Amino acid sequence: MIDSSSGSLLPFVGRPWGMNNWAIQTNNYAGARASPLTHWWFHPHDREFYGIRCTHQASPWIYDYGEFLLTPSVGPLKWTFPDKASAYNRSSATFHPYEINITLESYCTHNEADGGCTSAAVTATERAAMIKLRFPPLDKTSGWDQTRHLRVLVGRDMAAVTDSITSRSGSRAVVGRTSANSGGVPIGLRPMRPDQLKRAGTHRHGSSAMSSHCLGSSAGVEAARAMSFAHGLHFLGHDIGNATVPVGEEPAVACAEACAKTEECQAFSVDIGISALSDDGDDSSAAICNLKSRAVHRHTDGQSATLVGWLDSAVPQVEIFNFAHHFHMEFDEDIKEFKKNIFRDDKMYRLGLEGIVSFDESVTEVNIRIGTSFISAEQASLNLEREIPPGTTFEGLREMSRRVWNDLLARTELRDIGNSTSEEGDFALRTWYTNLYRASVYPRMNFEYDVSGDPVHYSPYDSHGRIFPGVLSTDSGFWDAYRTVYPLGSIIRANQTALQMDGWLNAYKESGHLPGWASPGTRGAMTGNMQDASIADAIIKGLFADDDKANLAYKAILDDTESMKASNRKGLKEYESMGYVPVGRGIGDEVAVTLNYALADFSVALAATERGDSANAARLQQRSERAWRSVWRPKFKGGFFAPKQEDGNWQEPFDEFGWGGAYTEASAWQYRFYLPHDPEGLRDAYAAAPGNMTMCDFLKSTMEGRGVRNPGSTYHNGDWGLHHEQVEMVESGIGEYEHNNQPVWHQLYMFAPAGCAADGQYWLRQAMSRLYSPSRFSGDEDNGSMSAWFILSAMGIYQLVPGSTRYSIGSPLHRHVSIALDNGRHLEILAEGNTPQTPYVHAVHFNETALTELAVDYW
Repeated sequence: MIDSSSGSLLPFVGRPWGMNNWAIQTNNYAGARASPLTHWWFHPHDREFYGIRCTHQASPWIYDYGEFLLTPSVGPLKWTFPDKASAYNRSSATFHPYEINITLESYCTHNEADGGCTSAAVTATERAAMIKLRFPPLDKTSGWDQTRHLRVLVGRDMAAVTDSITSRSGSRAVVGRTSANSGGVPIGLRPMRPDQLKRAGTHRHGSSAMSSHCLGSSAGVEAARAMSFAHGLHFLGHDIGNATVPVGEEPAVACAEACAKTEECQAFSVDIGISALSDDGDDSSAAICNLKSRAVHRHTDGQSATLVGWLDSAVPQVEIFNFAHHFHMEFDEDIKEFKKNIFRDDKMYRLGLEGIVSFDESVTEVNIRIGTSFISAEQASLNLEREIPPGTTFEGLREMSRRVWNDLLARTELRDIGNSTSEEGDFALRTWYTNLYRASVYPRMNFEYDVSGDPVHYSPYDSHGRIFPGVLSTDSGFWDAYRTVYPLGSIIRANQTALQMDGWLNAYKESGHLPGWASPGTRGAMTGNMQDASIADAIIKGLFADDDKANLAYKAILDDTESMKASNRKGLKEYESMGYVPVGRGIGDEVAVTLNYALADFSVALAATERGDSANAARLQQRSERAWRSVWRPKFKGGFFAPKQEDGNWQEPFDEFGWGGAYTEASAWQYRFYLPHDPEGLRDAYAAAPGNMTMCDFLKSTMEGRGVRNPGSTYHNGDWGLHHEQVEMVESGIGEYEHNNQPVWHQLYMFAPAGCAADGQYWLRQAMSRLYSPSRFSGDEDNGSMSAWFILSAMGIYQLVPGSTRYSIGSPLHRHVSIALDNGRHLEILAEGNTPQTPYVHAVHFNETALTELAVDYW
């Protein structure tokens, strides 16, 4: 089914650019999918409540990491979804950036209005959160078990082995960790402790125990052999022995120890048992350890929930993720009972781990303070004490978070919307501040403060997952964000953008390259090296605090123009040697990659000029121009950027409406004006092409549509197939202008250099008024990029070229916008006489000086 994304947004609670966000999960689509890495876990029309989720999902296409789920319930425990879930009342639910508050309809004793239902509310800081659970009063006349519970679902996949959740007897605290991730984290080999291998007799790990004699002799203990483990391998050979292992912290270690002690053992498997929490409360969750005489290192279908290990080397090791998200929870009520449940297939995950916290049935309210950390359990506790100290009330924390958001958003003020009704004015205000809010979430600042108050961070770029000083940025894809997020931030939030740039620079220090898409570390998503364009822009705008940082930043982007280290530098060798990325070598997105590399080269060349490196400035400018001219096909229907073979011939047949192939998430029509760094060069190229048509002619025809409808859109599924982007473009009704996706966002600002500024101003106003509302977006709102486009365009400006301090002037949406800048000054944008019917700009003054062109300088 093809459905409009409407932004693909989650109802986040948190702080601006905070390390975590919190949202409600409303479905378990993972249960119907081949992979548990589901990304569609919330929909506004869902009626089910699966829990409050700590999330870091920056895009549904990148998935989540470090997530855990908190699900309150009343009554007998259920073991699979949707029975674990509850219905919730959407009409009474409240969603704010500082609070979500919902009523659970499945756990009521009488009317909701009279407090007879269970409710859950969450508010948050940067690294911590507070949850308030309210339960209905005990109904002593009912025979229904009214015990209150909170399930904490910690992890998925191999969670039973790598994750943990515990609570000491008599404590009001629950602590744990999850290594859940979707990539972007280091994988390493952890040596086992010698005492884990040389201890004879009974092995104990935490509260778990097993007898070695059940699994074979203790021979070979002194000459311990190494065992590694992974899942998805196939085993042959007879069992040497097997035993039930009560699940402790790491059952794999116990099995590896037993195999290392058994001379003929060459491999082992750990079968994680189905949850066996019985009705009477006995916890019989267990693992079965099988020792094998032979292993075949062959991948299976990946559906197995079996952990396997095999003989490796002379040093005992266990393969793990060098990544964990730690949490420390403090409850203000006594914990009646705590259970740990390792389960197989709860119809959401094939394998998982949860802790079940139970409270007395007389309890009517529980407040939970939760601290988190990517560094350690101790740091999670420290973060909690600092950000939500004991004695903090939910209402007080909620009000503090509300003020943080209001203070930030109020720095931009709509002082005069223009002639409008009260309804139109309310719509304009809500649209403006919704987009401003969405542009204030990413990139997340993934750092913490140590005991001395200094910023430190876990590094997903370091193979050992070590801790480094300083800040770190994450959860941003530069293919999306370079166009709008950073150009907007450098104006209205220069200090925050400077901090973010320091975070990206630390990523370079720790990995040797700048990430193009980070979540939390490098992900191989999207094309080009657009991070270089954003870093070049920061260098030129002086966002790095000193010359040493600026020099290192310049080295990073210069390295990127020549290096294949980054996972998204595909086709760089061909681009350098041939001047373009050719089709026919299986590279993919060849035209889009060529044009993105050309833009990044141009931006880095501007930074080279600023740093006094004239040789590299000239080299990169020449390479940039050579690239776009190499894929410019002037004789095909007036001119298109088209795929070219390595022999220099154009690819035939060429379908300009076909999506995918040489184009990222679009067709040749959407890339027809993809030259924001040289609009004058493109204008001249159109003028020189056969057909006596101008760039303005083609810009106008693009907006009007060239298909069977007029205005309308034409697309062919092409190599990419059918996706929501094509459908959304048609529904937008603006020809081949695909505002629901990023490649065309600069296009409306190409009208002015083409010589038809008024047409561009008309279409800018159409895009802002038709494609934005407080409740939906025209397409995926990736990392705040679509929201930032709206704020910039409503201000009347747009940066075509990162690295250039020139902002193009479009058509301000409102009569008067006032922005408080970090330097203590105000930017006042006034458009006298502006109405919905008058989008055209006739003259521009800056500080009472008339401008001769539709552009203003950053400085």
